[in-house]
Amino acid sequence: MEALRILEELDTGILLVSEKGEVEFANGYLIARGLLKEEWKGRRYYEAIKSMKLISFIHDLLDGESAQLEYEERGIWYRLYGKKLGELHLIHVQDITELKRCEISQKEFLANVSHELKTPIAVVKATLETLWEEEDEKRKRFIERALGRLKELIEIIDSIYYLTFLELSRAKKFSEVHLEELVDEVLSQRWGEIKEKDLKVQVDIPKDLRVEGDYEKLKILFSNLLDNSIKYNRQGGYIGVIARVKEGFVEVSVKDTGKGIEPKTVPFIFQPFFKGEDGEGLGLGLSIADKIARFHGTRVEVESQSSEGTTFRVRLKKV
Repeated sequence: MEALRILEELDTGILLVSEKGEVEFANGYLIARGLLKEEWKGRRYYEAIKSMKLISFIHDLLDGESAQLEYEERGIWYRLYGKKLGELHLIHVQDITELKRCEISQKEFLANVSHELKTPIAVVKATLETLWEEEDEKRKRFIERALGRLKELIEIIDSIYYLTFLELSRAKKFSEVHLEELVDEVLSQRWGEIKEKDLKVQVDIPKDLRVEGDYEKLKILFSNLLDNSIKYNRQGGYIGVIARVKEGFVEVSVKDTGKGIEPKTVPFIFQPFFKGEDGEGLGLGLSIADKIARFHGTRVEVESQSSEGTTFRVRLKKV
């Protein structure tokens, strides 16, 4: 057939699998890349395919669970698409190695630039602080404005550096993290802001409860979630940090009585630089929190209603 001949010539992989899991068609691309055995006709997908990631993807696809996946194998990055076509399942395999290399180069560039900017900015900050000590009250006001803007710039650079660092970092140095101690440390750093808004804080974490993770990264995660709960809370409101053990995991909830998040906004709050309707902050805190959660193999979940507060949840592995 002309259509099959065209598919055979494509520079991407095409695989057709029946509902029974039998390979009905495969083009030469898959064999040339070492993803498929030459003797594939009439065989089950798990007998014909060499790549375990591809086998797992098709297994999920037949169960109706998976539609897209990116993975690396022997130095090559592949993107898989799956779609049901009548009684067949179509799997499209695309080499995205060059795209991934460009993405990594961009992230490395951002990480390096943001890191290199820290030293000259620190010098400018130190100079302004020295001048502030020596100037009269009128000139001090101008220096204070400059220091305020400089603080914003430092926050942006730190956030960009941390975002790109998390994207590039693969090494995971996890240890036992005493959850109550970590939350107490984060709250102590925020106590001035909490007191200023007269917020009532409840910490309900079982004694000696420990989770597996990176202490410093988890500290940033919960600091960013609490920052959101403090910033958008009402005067005299409530913040609760509650942990419960569920099926080998620890579910940590950060609740507040703030103004909540509009339903139409919820899908976008973890995107970098998304600020919402009020336009406050840098729009990076929740994005960083979610990336740290992903680094720990989980996600930040959110439940919120306008004018009724917000709850963030994270599931961490119990030790």
